[in-house]
Amino acid sequence: MKRLLLVVVIVALAAPLAAQEKKEVFAFVDSPGGGWTKANGYTFNTGYGVALRVFPSPRFSAELSVAERWVRATDGDVRTNPIDLIAAYHFTNDSNWKPYLGLGLHVLRVSNLDSRSGAEVRGGVAYQFTPRFFLRLDETLLLRRENPTFDQRSRSLIGVGWRF
Repeated sequence: MKRLLLVVVIVALAAPLAAQEKKEVFAFVDSPGGGWTKANGYTFNTGYGVALRVFPSPRFSAELSVAERWVRATDGDVRTNPIDLIAAYHFTNDSNWKPYLGLGLHVLRVSNLDSRSGAEVRGGVAYQFTPRFFLRLDETLLLRRENPTFDQRSRSLIGVGWRF
């Protein structure tokens, strides 16, 4: 009976706190790019992903993002899955532009190869069209210097998001 009462009290206290947190979902393209060569014609080399961000306060957030990207390596095309966990500081202001700077962990899962991980720095800006809908641009820099061809040291993300 005491355990049940404890669970009820925890849920009753946690529900209002969870309701106060802002949350965002963000769908993005990962390092959009492409080009044209005489040998291959047009190429489009990009990935896609989704992120979930939670704001425990107006200035701080935690984000988990997962992407899929096909990268041309020396052995051919390789499927990679970058997974990023970012803690960020948001510069509050009264404009529609919302910049932030973050630090986090980057884990790269690669088909047929071992996973690798390292620290990363991310900066970005969101333009809020409405209090809920926004366009976001991010740039990520891996702090690890020895990167194989399938793990980009610098990544750009662009996409749209919804705050709820």
